[in-house]
Amino acid sequence: MLGGEYDVIYPYRFGNHAERKVNMPFTVETQEDMDGFENSDWAKKFIESGYSCDCLDEHYFYYKSQFGEGWGEFGMVQFFDRQVYIDGYLENEGFIAYAPEDTERHHRWKTLGYNIGRVDNHAYHLEHERTQNSWYHNPHMERNNKLWEDLKVLSKEELIAYYKRQEYYSNRM
Repeated sequence: MLGGEYDVIYPYRFGNHAERKVNMPFTVETQEDMDGFENSDWAKKFIESGYSCDCLDEHYFYYKSQFGEGWGEFGMVQFFDRQVYIDGYLENEGFIAYAPEDTERHHRWKTLGYNIGRVDNHAYHLEHERTQNSWYHNPHMERNNKLWEDLKVLSKEELIAYYKRQEYYSNRM
């Protein structure tokens, strides 16, 4: 267990305004851009502040979602015990491109009985360009949503049976 208490930890509080998107005043597309980022006034200010997110306040914004602005629920990043992740059937490779794999993963871990914790703070997401596959308009979205609708109604036993039948899982085990 992580920290002796949790199997999975989401590093932001659950609720409205939990995720802050940060508009960087530059883009990073090449190694030269990355070198420039590391030496930019913006990055230096963040580092010199002791990594205080307070210096990001003038740069962040929220996306409106069905739940509210900046709703940080299941995405971005999670920390988990490696064995819990393996025993929890890894990533569902049935989801292609973007969404709703983060929601399904949380539901699965909760259904399997893992102890899930949350840190009472914000998550800062450095906003980036999105391709056709990395947003809600990806060509697999309808299929992904159908898979989620099918999975979210399964009992614990049915969910386990589903994952044990997945070729990607059996190939890795």
